[in-house]
Amino acid sequence: MILYHITPKKNLESIFSNGLIPLYRDGLNCLDEKEPVVWLTDDPDYVLEKQAGDKWIQENDPVVLSVDCSLLDIKPRIVYDKVCRHEYYYRGIIKQDFGVCYEQR
Repeated sequence: MILYHITPKKNLESIFSNGLIPLYRDGLNCLDEKEPVVWLTDDPDYVLEKQAGDKWIQENDPVVLSVDCSLLDIKPRIVYDKVCRHEYYYRGIIKQDFGVCYEQR
């Protein structure tokens, strides 16, 4: 299964060297237990349009990375017993050859 990770362009060097490292972030995409995770999506356009917002996009120069999740224990985000559309997470470092699918120009 291929999913996608959206990140500011400034993070690419670190990601390519160290992998996707779980972090805790305040904001839209937080689990109730405030545990560090790597956030993934099956629809990066939805996340960019509906969640990130124009201000975040302008300030962060986003890049969409493809992530092969076939061997990872990926979980859907569940809030109030409902599965959130297009949101998944992984509790661990993801280290692989990532494909760059989209760069803001």
